[in-house]
Amino acid sequence: MFLLMEDGRRGVADEIIKVCLVHKENMLSPSRSCQIYGRMLDKKTVNMTEQTKSKIGKLKRIKQREKRANKISATEVREGATYQKDIALSAQAEHQTEEIPEPVLCPKLNPVSCGEYTPVIFDIETTSAYSTAEIIQLSAVSGEQQFEGYILPNQPICRIASEKTHLTVENGKLCYKGKAVQCVPKETCMQKFLYFLQAFDNPILVGHNSRSFDCRYLINSLHDCSLINQFVLTVAGFVDTLPLFRSIYPGMRSYSQESLTNKFVGKEYEAHNTTADVLMLQTLLETCNVLMSILLEHSFTSDWMIQYLHYRKQQSFNYSTLICLVNNKTLSKSMAQKVAGSGLTYRHLHIAYKRGGFESLRGLFTEECGGVTRVTKSEKNHSKCS
Repeated sequence: MFLLMEDGRRGVADEIIKVCLVHKENMLSPSRSCQIYGRMLDKKTVNMTEQTKSKIGKLKRIKQREKRANKISATEVREGATYQKDIALSAQAEHQTEEIPEPVLCPKLNPVSCGEYTPVIFDIETTSAYSTAEIIQLSAVSGEQQFEGYILPNQPICRIASEKTHLTVENGKLCYKGKAVQCVPKETCMQKFLYFLQAFDNPILVGHNSRSFDCRYLINSLHDCSLINQFVLTVAGFVDTLPLFRSIYPGMRSYSQESLTNKFVGKEYEAHNTTADVLMLQTLLETCNVLMSILLEHSFTSDWMIQYLHYRKQQSFNYSTLICLVNNKTLSKSMAQKVAGSGLTYRHLHIAYKRGGFESLRGLFTEECGGVTRVTKSEKNHSKCS
């Protein structure tokens, strides 16, 4: 029989009694399975009641109420007094009606799914290490198949890049060690590279330190040439061999491709020449017997890389608006990066402070998204910004 809880709900208890009397009059009785299920529900009800009355249960309810309150507070700060009567006529209408964006999360790394892929080793050289740099040399290799392309840049090659790559621009021509090389327009080079990749079954691009360097310049160039969609349909993703070698050979002093080659292959080669780089990386992977399963452990999809680069670009823009707070020591550089990465700019902080001062900034910084705090729960950083 169901347990009758003394919680004031006598109506429910009376109904249960009536049902039991009907069963008795008609010589009906619940089956054994129903009785077992009823006892199980009774036990579950008792346990839930005991839990809610316990100290842990009460603390849990308090935290849930605080979480709901913080969420409502953060939403009010972000949306402002949008629906307030006559808000458009208010002198403070601008900062009261402009919405602050919802929290932005860095895209979670998405590895390439297990399967059969053709590894294609690739490498690029650029005019500099700046985000606006241009590709000047692109090479790839898979087995005996090779690709190489030179591109005459529209910007100067910085001194450090020239010293490493031996590439210079002389009299309007791209030269390698002083000798002119055959160049093609960027669009032609990218299109030929795609044709090269399309000759393989499920190609996956493999590079050393590719996630931090090569991928972003390659994807930016493909975007510029309106070839990014074709690329995503052709290439499953990328593999970065830098973290790969760190994981399988821990404790080494250096994981540069030159150091790894000297240790495992025992050869020297012309580093920072993309053709020599890709051939040597292919040899290095073969020498170390790196299987496809290991490569995939350090892979990421093309779609994820595009989303990640978009996130970093927006974060960089947001950070540029917060430089004044970094310069006057209001925010540390790392904290400003967190603020920028959450989708906030200096203007958003200014609007939030106008709406409710310290408490508004606190609500904005501590807002949760996907179980993660938007910026920080540190009261010290909240008060500094105010």
